[in-house]
Amino acid sequence: QFISFHPTNYNIAYAGYYKFTNIDSDNTSKTTLSKRVDAMYPGNGDIVYSVGSSGSYTRIYKSIDEGSTWTNPYPDIPTSYFGGATGQLAIDPANPDKLYLAVWGASNPGIYIITTAGYSVKNASHGLTNGLGSSPDTLYVAVDPNDTNVLYAGYWFGNKGQSKGLFRSTDGGNTWSNINGNLGSNIAVQGLTVNPYTREV
Repeated sequence: QFISFHPTNYNIAYAGYYKFTNIDSDNTSKTTLSKRVDAMYPGNGDIVYSVGSSGSYTRIYKSIDEGSTWTNPYPDIPTSYFGGATGQLAIDPANPDKLYLAVWGASNPGIYIITTAGYSVKNASHGLTNGLGSSPDTLYVAVDPNDTNVLYAGYWFGNKGQSKGLFRSTDGGNTWSNINGNLGSNIAVQGLTVNPYTREV
């Protein structure tokens, strides 16, 4: 459910399969893209990403021309795209080829750190608490645009029982700690973003 404005051309907005090209004046000037936009590189709004399926794997596509053409420069992720197992995709604000993908409720869930050279998955052994089942239920991930070593992950309970809430990493996603604080132990996160001015979540 990603929607974003191009950071340097306020007439362009991405919403699902549509790229609006004159959003300042109307909502009919749009192009239907071949892939749904699921993330945009904040440093260059021409660069967008789409999450899709490759058999029993999840594949991330990249476009450097506002969704006109697509490539798949990243390794496939060993979890099924179908069944809602993949969550939010976040892009490192300083590196268009460093991605973070939240995966939940499937095989190999956790937060994936993805580059063109490979990927690693962070799970309970890295501080992300398992949900009611035997795995983390991470659905959301966001990067602090002021410090790309700081990331946040959010859990959604769905049909998994209690949510484990909010987690933070201060070392680029390698290790995580719970930051629920006085909000309690059962927080169902429904979205996650970081204010670029105040750094509040």
